[in-house]
Order: sequence, then structure tokens, then C-alpha cells
Amino acid sequence: MGRPKKDYSQAERLLFIYRKLWRGAPIRAVELVEDFGLSRRTCERDLAALKSVLGPDLVEESYLDHKVFKIRRGLKLADVSHAQVLAFLCGTKVIDFLSGPSFRLDARGLGELLRTSLAKNGERITSARLPNKLHVTSVGNKMYSGQEDKQETLDQMTQALLYEKPIQVSYLSASRAADEVEPLTHLLHPLAMVIHRGGVYYVVDIVSEDSSHCRRLMALDRMEVIFYDPTGPMFLYPEEFDVEHYFEDSFGIFTGGTSELVRLRFAAHYAQYVEERTWHHKQQMERDADGRLILTFPVSSPIEISDWILGMGNNVEVLGPPKLRDFVVDRLRSALANYSDAS
Repeated sequence: MGRPKKDYSQAERLLFIYRKLWRGAPIRAVELVEDFGLSRRTCERDLAALKSVLGPDLVEESYLDHKVFKIRRGLKLADVSHAQVLAFLCGTKVIDFLSGPSFRLDARGLGELLRTSLAKNGERITSARLPNKLHVTSVGNKMYSGQEDKQETLDQMTQALLYEKPIQVSYLSASRAADEVEPLTHLLHPLAMVIHRGGVYYVVDIVSEDSSHCRRLMALDRMEVIFYDPTGPMFLYPEEFDVEHYFEDSFGIFTGGTSELVRLRFAAHYAQYVEERTWHHKQQMERDADGRLILTFPVSSPIEISDWILGMGNNVEVLGPPKLRDFVVDRLRSALANYSDAS
């Protein structure tokens, strides 16, 4: 294998290093500087990233003024399951909209990355064709790949999240933007990354001057990083935080307030489509005498589901709560008004 291109992402550089290690070649940071045309510090970070994944399998030895990395003697490549291959491939497709150098994954190197020797009928998986074997729809994704100003923010926020490091950001909320006022500066402890309708959000603890915490959801699009120290101390990740519980009674990403029971009635011909899917983890379904389907589930912010309801047209009727029914009726009337001059 020849030297990699100098514009390779970190993921692709790691694959290059990984393959060399498994061929039995010792690795030095100074050699990677030549291979990639990057700074020694960047190459040392790549080796540290591999060390964090491989742990004791990657042996580090010191010689004079440099370190040498080797794969532990006697270690063999481990098999992975079909499900693991599919999970990785799904991941590459799902986060493709993030793009950018830090998030570009090379599925062609999947075999080496997963240490796979998975065989079917005596033949190995042809990893070069894997990207062509799965398609993920991406309607409405924000395509951060075209937003260079957000790539660094995305990268640093993700690092802060994974390594549990504090990060200081400037945040312009939607309400402050509407009022044309300045953004606020916050010290954040990122707790979870949320991908919703092709957009990136973070559940964070906002740290006040008195060290008290306020938990909320923030959009990547509205933040800019002011200061982040990847070598700084870690924050104490709250053991009680559970991201699934945080969004327990939300239909999307809006949380808070008292949950209300949403009741929807679907036309008989549309019922099977609804029954075949999970819309909410607390959903209940039942058919009435006419074959229509009644779907119920609790939601902390019922108005959030109005777009989903309207997208099903005359196949659904809101039975409750009353404020959601009234809201949907008002939106239908407003939509109809756009066609008032239609013949």
C-alpha cells in the first residue's frame, strides 16, 4: 500500500496505521510525519486515539527520544458478526450528512477497521462494495458538510462530549435572535448528542458562576466555541443522567412540563401502516367497531407532533387533547386559505 494522500481524514489515517500494525510493522510518530506530511503533535494524537481504542493490545515502548508502538505479541484478529458489520455501515450512512474531515468514514476499509475475517461459504466480505449495499434516506438533513464555520464547532463539541471536558460557547437562542439581541456566553458540560430530523443538538449542563447546573438542549447551529482545552481536566459526568429517560415523554426533542395523553383515530385503510411501526415507546393501539385504529401515547409537548399529524392528511383525526385538536384545525384552515383562489 502506498503512502496516503495528505488530505486524508483522521479516520483514514487511523486505518493506514492500523493496517501497518497488523502486518507486524512497529510505528513511530516521526515516521508518520513523513507519511502524512503533518505535524508530530497531530501524529501523536492519532496514536493516542488508537491507544484509547486498542488499550493493552497496543504496546508502547520507549527508545531514547522516541516511542515505538506495536501490536501485542500473539494477538490474532477477532471475528465480527454480520450485525456488527451492518451496524458500522449504517453508522457511516446515517452520519454522512455531518461530513467534514473529522467525520468522513472510509467504509472501504471496513474489514481492517473492524478486524473482520467474517466469511460466508468460504469467501470474505468484499468491503469495497459495502457502501453500495445500503441506502439511507436523508430528506431534510442540514448538510453540515457545506458549513465550514460549523465543522470546528462540531468537532470540538463532539470531543468535549466523548472525553467529558468543559467547553465555553457563545449561544444565540431562537428567541434572542428574534429579538435581535446579543448571544449569551455559557460554560457547558456536554452530556449527549442528539440527531433529530437531520440536525445536531446537545443535551448540556450549563454551569453558573456559583457552580450550579441548569440542564437544557442546545442546537449546534446556534453555537460558536469560545474556548476548549482538550488537555484540560474532565468534568464529573452525572451518574443519574439517562438520555432515554430525559426524552421519555417527548415525540421529538421537546421536553418539560406535564405529559398529556394524545389520542388519534386513523382510517381503517390506513390502520395497518400505523400498526406496523413504533411511534412512541408507551403507545397503545386498539381497533374500534368500524376497523379504525385508536393510537394513544403521552407527550410532554403535544404541539410538537402537529407536523407529523398534518403529514397524514385526512387519514387521521385528533381526538385529544383539545388544545392539540384546535391547533391542528387552525393550521388546516390557514393552509386552505393559501388556496382560496383555486378554482
